[in-house]
Amino acid sequence: MSSESRNLEIAALRQLEEAVRACGLPTVMVSGQRQLDMLAAALRAVDEARNAEQLVHG
Repeated sequence: MSSESRNLEIAALRQLEEAVRACGLPTVMVSGQRQLDMLAAALRAVDEARNAEQLVHG
């Protein structure tokens, strides 16, 4: 795994962590729909980072 793809994946995993933490907040602070949107975006970022690595190393 290249350094750049590792950095992309780590950043995506951090985004996922933030989204999961937001799901633990009361919905008054972060709406339920916003929580789902954050999780979906974070999971897409993780998937994209991993797919980018596969394209590089096929």
